[in-house]
Amino acid sequence: MAYAKVNSVAIAALAKIANISKSGFGKIAGVDAPSSYSNAKSLAFDGADDVLVMAEQTYDLGSWSIWMKTADTLHVCFSAGSWYYFYSIYGNLRFAYRGGWDNVLDTHGRIDDGNWHHYVITLERDGDLGVANTVKKFYIDGDLESTKEDILTYDLDTNYNQQLKFGQSRGGSHPLDGNIDEIGWWDGSTLTAAEVTAIYNSGEPLCLQSDSGDYASSGDLTSYWRMGDGDTFPTVTDQVGSNDGTMTNMGSEDIVSDVPS
Repeated sequence: MAYAKVNSVAIAALAKIANISKSGFGKIAGVDAPSSYSNAKSLAFDGADDVLVMAEQTYDLGSWSIWMKTADTLHVCFSAGSWYYFYSIYGNLRFAYRGGWDNVLDTHGRIDDGNWHHYVITLERDGDLGVANTVKKFYIDGDLESTKEDILTYDLDTNYNQQLKFGQSRGGSHPLDGNIDEIGWWDGSTLTAAEVTAIYNSGEPLCLQSDSGDYASSGDLTSYWRMGDGDTFPTVTDQVGSNDGTMTNMGSEDIVSDVPS
């Protein structure tokens, strides 16, 4: 009887330790890391007035990673102020930054083909505004499409704090008819070409919260919006930072099972 009792206590203790280990797995030094990853949802925008709205923050140098699917010939993917937005005009990608825009040469052909594509924009400057070149790189489906270098002096809007919007411009023009998925923003950090290829992952999204292969910048990730996975309408949670988005003029049915694969 005593032996059985001791044995039962030992088994219970082992089970408790195992449960603690499972619940703590994926957490290192207080940082949450995903124990598993799957991408099953995206946000669908109707091309009329759908928009995902975030709080005002500063968006300038850094890196963006975005998955988008559209057959829309004229649309804005995202905007943050008057001179910081990513858009497409009749199949030609453009990124507006500090008073002008850059066309992106796309050797893939038109990107408004109704298929999922992966876009990365990196902005870096080794020196002062107006003195050093600002280097802008554009990647499509893992490949570098365009590199631009300019001496720019135009200040972004007052205090540089702007409301980030996905699906339309700052003023609501050129709304997107299509889907957006898995958005990452690295504030002040430039992804390398090898990292971009790793994130593209042959057309299947990679978890941006964990380093994998050549991707080694998870620790620099500032914001990460899964665009449906783990979200509850109307909130799209910033999985890394605190800048949650609000689905505006949208419904729960706009969280859809249509993703890159």
